[in-house]
Amino acid sequence: MTPSIDSTSSRSGGGASGPCNTSALPEELVLHAGPYEARINTVGASLRSLTFKGYPLTDAYELSSDAKAIPFCAGIVLAPWPNRVRDGQYEFGGKTYHLELTEPERNNAIHGLVGTRRWNIEAGADAGRGELWCEVDPSEGWPWPLRVSAVFELAAKAGLTVTYSVTNTGAEDSPLAFGVHTYLNAWGEPLDECVATIPVTHCLPLDSERNLPIEPLSLVPLDQTDSHDGDSDLHGIPVRQGPAERSLARMPENVDLLHGQLMDGVWLDHAFAAAPAASDSRTARLVHPNGRGVELTCSREFDWFQVFTADPAHDAPFPGRGRALAVEPMTAPPDALRSGVGITRLEPQAMSRFSITMSAIEPL
Repeated sequence: MTPSIDSTSSRSGGGASGPCNTSALPEELVLHAGPYEARINTVGASLRSLTFKGYPLTDAYELSSDAKAIPFCAGIVLAPWPNRVRDGQYEFGGKTYHLELTEPERNNAIHGLVGTRRWNIEAGADAGRGELWCEVDPSEGWPWPLRVSAVFELAAKAGLTVTYSVTNTGAEDSPLAFGVHTYLNAWGEPLDECVATIPVTHCLPLDSERNLPIEPLSLVPLDQTDSHDGDSDLHGIPVRQGPAERSLARMPENVDLLHGQLMDGVWLDHAFAAAPAASDSRTARLVHPNGRGVELTCSREFDWFQVFTADPAHDAPFPGRGRALAVEPMTAPPDALRSGVGITRLEPQAMSRFSITMSAIEPL
């Protein structure tokens, strides 16, 4: 059995290396396994919804013929870089490149090259498995051809596992960083009643106007009792502690994402460094006191998380939801193409792989 495609979708979208065809609704890949259902928008390979027993585990949105209408980039793939690039300018291999300013109001290039493009559906999908792929053609700001793919596998017990791969199909080394703009929803329960647990220990201070790292780069421990003296570092970035540093990070008081943070009234649009760990994965959770929740497990490459709350109080409500929580695993921090932090040098014909798994947490 092949996965169902929305009856209003069009199969005329073409390759993902050019502008989207906005004349019709995009295709949708629909997978089923036991109590789970996943709906994947071919625009941006975006996880449009994931449900368990009919309850939401992500914040869903309506399909639109406008590829830029995905609210708050929900579920899209962030490649070949996540987050922002200051002024769209960076250097690699001794050359300077200029990306299109896709966040013009802040003079930034944001979230890579594939999040608003229609991907292709690979033949041979079945009820619980499907693959999307797209090609990134060389451009003035990005001269390296890439193939990006996402394999979605839905299982009755394990939930949804997505394995992403990026292949350098060109003849020269390419820079690469990767991310996914995931949202977490605890069975539809109000966000303010839920506790978020995210494996992060440090905040990378961002400015309040462009949401870019404040230079020179530094990390601020979330634990105010941390005794770092400024001579230590994490991911090659100095760690600094003190009231001035916490003020610079614009952190709400007493936020403890590592051990569990009640989200009542908490607003975030911050970059965090993951806790050092010997394990092969990193796990974030959003759980309601009734025991219902969702779990996001990421492969070890994801050393960074951008955490964002859509919030009506900040004139940014998630459609149909209001307050919503994005937990975005990233292999590099904001502005990484400029700083080089977390950037992989991908050799010709080489491939990098990343994976996430999303599953329901049921009451005991």
